[in-house]
Amino acid sequence: MKLPLETWDEYSGTTGIVSMVQPTMAGLTGSPHLGDLFLRLAQGEKSHAKDFQEYLSMTLSSSGLINDRTDWVNMLRQGGLFQKPSSEAPAPRWISGHDLRSALGGASLPKTGEITFVAAPSLRFFDGRGANRPWLCEVPDPLAKVAWQSPVSIHPQTLRERGLKQGDVLEFKSQWGTMEAPAYETESVMPGVLIMSLGQGHELFGRYAEGMGTNPVKVLSPDTDPVSGSPIFSVTLTSLRSTGRSLSSAPTTEQWISGPIRHLL
Repeated sequence: MKLPLETWDEYSGTTGIVSMVQPTMAGLTGSPHLGDLFLRLAQGEKSHAKDFQEYLSMTLSSSGLINDRTDWVNMLRQGGLFQKPSSEAPAPRWISGHDLRSALGGASLPKTGEITFVAAPSLRFFDGRGANRPWLCEVPDPLAKVAWQSPVSIHPQTLRERGLKQGDVLEFKSQWGTMEAPAYETESVMPGVLIMSLGQGHELFGRYAEGMGTNPVKVLSPDTDPVSGSPIFSVTLTSLRSTGRSLSSAPTTEQWISGPIRHLL
């Protein structure tokens, strides 16, 4: 399948907003787009659209959201369609923590002293298929703003409780494996939860992917979710400790820059 950065897509909700996703790069291979695949499986040769991009345009036109090519171009220029909500629209309802846990199948928060590790799909590499592209490696992570590396995001409270600090190389253990990664302090994650992006830590796959970053799958369960059949991307760690080493991150912000370089900013 194509990389997410090679594809067209559309996201819409119930508030009159349609967000358009455009390719940011030309296709690297001849592999199909997932939308094109579903289009052919569903409609075959009877499809009136030659590809998924045209299907999106036709769908928006048939629903009255756009009228012609000019509307389509203007929509792409502004990133989507943003209509004012109807005055009759119901007021938004806040979702409680109980409602959220129910929707997630009864998932509970980490217990006191328990560390939950989560491997999240990367916005740069998705599942790792683009990790051999140097320009993708140079794109900073949207949250940590770190390029090339794959640090683990940790809340400041979790670091303090365990006597750790920014840049410490940590050893993680679960009942399925062990790995090491540098700590990145951030308040964007919950205390007791560690998050790392998937996509790096390849042993092969070319010079720009080999040995770069860490593969978080090493500590995950080989089992699948009994409900969805998908991989289980979280695990309760059995051990978390500092290796005694440290590694400076490569952020594109000046938050963690120290020493003489900081005084030049």
